[in-house]
Amino acid sequence: LSLAGQLLASWQLRLSEAWLSVVLDHLLPMLQAPAPPTVCQALHELAALVSGLAGREEPPSLVEPVLARALPVLSGVAARHAHEEDTIEALCEVAKRAAVSLSPAAGEQLLSLLVQLQETCPQVSVLEACRSLLLLLAVSSQEPCVAEAAVAALSRICNATLLPATASMSSFRENTALLDAFFQLLVTLARKAVALLSSKSINLALLFNCAIAAIGLPEKGTVRAAALFLAEVIQQSQQHASLEQVVSAHRMMLVERCLAVVGGGESPRSAVEPMADVVLALTKQNLQATGQCMTQLLMRSDFPSQRLTAEHRQRYMRLLLRERSNKRLLKEALVEMSLICRGLVGTEYAAQTAQRLP
Repeated sequence: LSLAGQLLASWQLRLSEAWLSVVLDHLLPMLQAPAPPTVCQALHELAALVSGLAGREEPPSLVEPVLARALPVLSGVAARHAHEEDTIEALCEVAKRAAVSLSPAAGEQLLSLLVQLQETCPQVSVLEACRSLLLLLAVSSQEPCVAEAAVAALSRICNATLLPATASMSSFRENTALLDAFFQLLVTLARKAVALLSSKSINLALLFNCAIAAIGLPEKGTVRAAALFLAEVIQQSQQHASLEQVVSAHRMMLVERCLAVVGGGESPRSAVEPMADVVLALTKQNLQATGQCMTQLLMRSDFPSQRLTAEHRQRYMRLLLRERSNKRLLKEALVEMSLICRGLVGTEYAAQTAQRLP
């Protein structure tokens, strides 16, 4: 139906609306079918139709009336199939394709549906669909009530995602894909709509703490997403006092966790390189405070590894604090330090790692 949508988008408005009514008369009953495969098929067709309609260059949008008619049915789909991953992924694809053509008011309605779905059954696809809608509300509208709606939605998303994921250490480790998508969402907001994160309604300290814990997980994707979120918040903190307070309060904990990841323990070698983003952001934001934390931590003879001699500690502290612009050199220093901590210097793996470094 993507091609059909493109054709309808190019026709006169009255004719397009008449044909859309016919198409929806066919699709909406399929969305109410009891069989999940039928519902999925209808959702895929609706997503294709919306994608084609989004290409309309002249106002008014054809996507909004389609969504207005489909939204009650989509709410029913969400309620009946909340735990069926394929169906929810298809529903979220409709939301993502519609988001580019919605007004803030329509986007708020669709976001409300997704937030309720996330509260019922947290899923990666829902978080991905929420991203563009949150940006729509936070960036595209100048109305305070719309921005407040975005903050309220984000607060609910955070609670719905983190409460089950952080219920226990085993839950934390079992929900790495969800945490990966969650921190990718937060990275986007930190870059493009940081006002959402600096709101008093958002517990940024909790998000920061969770990200610090997440960089110690074994999955590289989750580690990278959490590290990028931490780095982005640290960078933005230079212009936002509320963010700066969180960074200052957690600086020692963050530096300690970064060095622990480099040193080995439960962290795989693939987790080392993302630490460069965090360390670089910390030194740029406040070199003196970061240097004090690093000095204090590296004075411990067993941290992050007993294999580090006093000479090693002085050398790497100097390298890590000196490189405030060249991430490649900082990454090389962290990888080299990690190889020593893990007892891999002189091995074939160390030689291969050195060759792969840019």
